[in-house]
Amino acid sequence: DVDLPLRNSSGVRPAPEPIPYASPSCFQEYNSSGGNIDIGDSVLDYARSVVNFGSGGSMYGTIVDLLKWASTGLGDDLLSTETTSARHLYVPMDAFRSYGIGQYKFVDGVASFLDGWYGHDGDSLGFGSLALRNDERNASFAAAASSCATFTDNLQGLDVYVTQLLARPANAVLPPTESCAAGVPSAAPVMGPATPVPSSP
Repeated sequence: DVDLPLRNSSGVRPAPEPIPYASPSCFQEYNSSGGNIDIGDSVLDYARSVVNFGSGGSMYGTIVDLLKWASTGLGDDLLSTETTSARHLYVPMDAFRSYGIGQYKFVDGVASFLDGWYGHDGDSLGFGSLALRNDERNASFAAAASSCATFTDNLQGLDVYVTQLLARPANAVLPPTESCAAGVPSAAPVMGPATPVPSSP
């Protein structure tokens, strides 16, 4: 049995509770639907009132946890070979992604920095995250933001990472670094060294 910290009935997360902020990409949405917030305002009360039980099974973790998960092929090492193979059969979802079981893969050719990346993103009111793996480049990427509507912001972080990744020598193994994409203060991508995906037992 695992004793996990849960939110209380008011939606309060375990200490230290993260504070979500209004980003430029969402404050207009709040205000056009009757809210009254400015860029940079805390949206904690909104998040507590709407997202009482949380997405992702109310799991909590760090960005380093996200990067570790991405490095395993987003959990492939926990699955049987048959299930792993099935989840990597992708069905077209929209113009730039195809869906596999519990993950998606970007369609090659939409934007060169997206080629070969597969993963999963998540968000709830005021928070966003992205965990991706690229087996061809033997690389993993994770980003998290405490602001709303951050998928595009996190993709900008991926673009910065891929530029850095392509500039590395082919055999370079660098320690993980934390970086903030220029002009995207809400997205703090964590870029890890190329890490092999463990094989299934």
